Amino acid sequence: MINAGLLAQLADDVTTDDLRTILGAFHTDMDRLCGQLRDAAAAGDSDRFRRAAHAIAGAAGVVAATALEDCARVAMDGAEPPGPAMEASAAAISALAVAAQASLIQYLQTGALPA
Repeated sequence: MINAGLLAQLADDVTTDDLRTILGAFHTDMDRLCGQLRDAAAAGDSDRFRRAAHAIAGAAGVVAATALEDCARVAMDGAEPPGPAMEASAAAISALAVAAQASLIQYLQTGALPA
C-alpha cells in the first residue's frame, strides 16, 4: 500500500511540519479528486476520468502510496469505456485512497505504518 522506504526518504528530506503539510494536502486532494473521478465515471466522461486519475496518480506518487498510484495509472492509461468498468475502477481507486489516507495518518501519529 505505502512504500515504507520511499516514505522514510520523504520524511528525511523535509521537516516534520512540511511532512504534515504534504500529507494534509494529500488528504484534502484525495477527497476532491476521488469525487471528481466518481462523478466522471457516473457521467461516462472518459476525458475527465483520465484527468482525475492522472492527478490522483501524481499525488499518490508524492506520498509513496504506490498501490494507489499504480491503480490510478492503469485507469489513466487503460482507456476504460464508459459504464460499469469505469465505475468499478473509480470505486477501487477511491477505496485505495481511503486506505492510503488511513495508513499515512497512522504514520503521522505513531511514526510507523500499519502491519
